[in-house]
Amino acid sequence: MDLEGHPDTTIIGVLDRADQRDVLLWKKSSLSKYSPSVLKIHTSSPRREYNLRKFLSFSLPSRYTNSSLVFLPIRGNIQTRIRKWKESDSDGLVLAKAALDRLLSEDFFNSDELEYQEIRKFLKDSMDESVYQIFPLSLNPTAPGQGAIAAEVRTEDNWVLDRIRTLSKSEVVLAVEEERKILKRFGGGCHQKIGVSILQKAYGKILYQRGLSDSGEVLEVEEQFSEIFAPPADSVSKVYPVPGEAVKQKRTPLDSSNGLIFSEDGQNNKTIFPTELILKDWLVTRGNAFPNLSPALEHTGLIWTSGLKTWFQLAQRDIWVHGSLDALGEDELPKHSIFGKPLDFIKCTHVGSTEIASGLGRVLTYQTQAMEDHPDLSEKTHFFG
Repeated sequence: MDLEGHPDTTIIGVLDRADQRDVLLWKKSSLSKYSPSVLKIHTSSPRREYNLRKFLSFSLPSRYTNSSLVFLPIRGNIQTRIRKWKESDSDGLVLAKAALDRLLSEDFFNSDELEYQEIRKFLKDSMDESVYQIFPLSLNPTAPGQGAIAAEVRTEDNWVLDRIRTLSKSEVVLAVEEERKILKRFGGGCHQKIGVSILQKAYGKILYQRGLSDSGEVLEVEEQFSEIFAPPADSVSKVYPVPGEAVKQKRTPLDSSNGLIFSEDGQNNKTIFPTELILKDWLVTRGNAFPNLSPALEHTGLIWTSGLKTWFQLAQRDIWVHGSLDALGEDELPKHSIFGKPLDFIKCTHVGSTEIASGLGRVLTYQTQAMEDHPDLSEKTHFFG
């Protein structure tokens, strides 16, 4: 939908916004390539190409470190793009996650019709032949309005306008309108290498803006607008930790051969054995937390990370990561299922972490030991994790 609008029509956002993020589909057959000279990725978006060229150099497993990225145009609806990609020699395809989610959904009237069943089967079969990465908005903001649905109505048709407005969500409309206004300042249009995304959270909104303007301006914006008042610290001396002040820790991985401690609620512990652990989806809290398992065992679940630093650390170890909380907390973890697959996440973390509340069962994969005395925190008023 263009940014200018039309004088005889009115655009109204309707319904909730779906997941705004982009997703990379990657052929499983390409996982066996080690140091290929070229990796081919289908996308027709200058925005995606610009931002992903840098991001993928860190997010993909280290087997591709010396490979050049080549982006190739692709057109058509979702099914057509996936079919063209599957029939090509390309490795990856970038799509809007919301498009896949909606086509795979059965939560709508007439979803049992043959046409929709065939679409879902095609997509599920395609996903079975692929692995994926869901890109974080902090480094890969999307096109304005991605994931949202809008209706364009004749301006004089008040009867339709009144009924459409009952489906509108004000917080979604405000976010999309702001995203569109920001892009419009740079001229707008699909040719722009600029992504703009606004996340609405209970504590306020987060604005992500990244790309390259036509004038050559590099955009790297991340701003949080909190609706909760937090008084500033009186001085830096009241803040902990400032850079370089955190207590240094020695982190030691635990041997998993005889099982690891698994805590469902932070109190009742049991042993989880590697053969059971590899069937779970893992939320990895830091690079040290990745389970130390025998190379003979193959993990079949998803790998999610708390933040991007952990993602990139795992990628350097040649591990495929599917997604990240993007340092926004456990509420960002996918719920119940993703792309039609049920989820069973556990949190990979350290001994002693069960004192901190979590909605996830935890497997304790490493232990920490302070290498220096803890400072006196009695005068500190502001703390940052």
